[in-house]
Amino acid sequence: MKAFIFFTLLVLLTDDYDTWHQQRIESLKSEEGWLNLAGLFWLKEGENSFGSDQSNTIVFPYKAPKTMGILTLENGKVRFKSQNGVNIQWINSPSTPDYVFENGKTITMQHRKLSVVYYQTRH
Repeated sequence: MKAFIFFTLLVLLTDDYDTWHQQRIESLKSEEGWLNLAGLFWLKEGENSFGSDQSNTIVFPYKAPKTMGILTLENGKVRFKSQNGVNIQWINSPSTPDYVFENGKTITMQHRKLSVVYYQTRH
């Protein structure tokens, strides 16, 4: 009896499921989707250097500059200082922001095809 009810419900929801599934696939494949994630790194309080060099706190893929800059986490806010000569574009900010993460607002940084986005998790 349970299998029959489930099957009937699934048939009724097939169109909604197909729509959801297609949207989910598109989301995963999008430029900011999970399938394009090159790394997931936790910031420690204080300075976190990042780039492709192994000496950095956060090591990016080899195509990134050896040192891109420093992300500083202080009191839940993240400040960014670029390495000299590294061109960073701000995707959702008209000018260089004081913080790349503050009060739940994230600024996306981009260098060539590499995007850096900070997300805060809840513990």
